[in-house]
Amino acid sequence: MAPTQRLIPYGFNQWRLFFCLVSLALLVSPLIAMQFTHHVDWDRADFLSAALLLAAIGVAIELAVRVTRRPALRGIAIIAVITCAALVWADAAVGVF
Repeated sequence: MAPTQRLIPYGFNQWRLFFCLVSLALLVSPLIAMQFTHHVDWDRADFLSAALLLAAIGVAIELAVRVTRRPALRGIAIIAVITCAALVWADAAVGVF
């Protein structure tokens, strides 16, 4: 009998795929909105800064999940990362701070 092959690559994580798809949707939505309205006016720098912010969120969450062992601390770390990212996004968008 032949050994079974892995159909799912090693290191594959469904949450990582979900985050990548949500990030892609967030980056594509202004591009689509720009086709229909003049109120959304992003240039390459805006898309680059949004992509860098989303990548930083992903790296920070990945680091928080790998470093912490207790689920409560993971949740707190993830909420802290998302809160910081929301504050950065708000400041970049309208200059709240």
